[in-house]
Amino acid sequence: MSPTHEAVLASKVLIVDDDPAVIESLGAALADRGYARVRSVTDPTAAAQAYAEYRPDIVLLARDMHEMDGFAVMDALEEHENGSYLPVLMVIDDDDPSRRIRALASPAKDIITKPIDVDELCVRMANLLQVRLLYHRLAVKEHSLESVLDYTGEAIAMFD
Repeated sequence: MSPTHEAVLASKVLIVDDDPAVIESLGAALADRGYARVRSVTDPTAAAQAYAEYRPDIVLLARDMHEMDGFAVMDALEEHENGSYLPVLMVIDDDDPSRRIRALASPAKDIITKPIDVDELCVRMANLLQVRLLYHRLAVKEHSLESVLDYTGEAIAMFD
């Protein structure tokens, strides 16, 4: 069963962009669409710390920033995720094919080009969030199954 629309809207969103105007407009657009748990960071060097504290379900990440590019930020985020599904939607400034390919070949799960069409953004976010929520469900079930198997092994050992 796929996650509900309400579960998607209840997800935590982190916006990382060094342009406060972009953050403000994206935050307002997402709030208008029902996303209530949106945080932002204008300093890309602080993105990993914000990620570790907030534990967002999705990251909207600008590729081109002054202090640090989006690829370096993604590397720092991956250290906190420990191989888990990290849903990064990278925001790129151009349609240059080689730069798009680099973004698509990165750990980012999807890309979107500026100027951002908010309807397209919301569809892309919902798709990534549904995968993230399903991944978490599977991880919980796997953990539960491991616990059951551990206890079963102990019970068998006690019975012997």
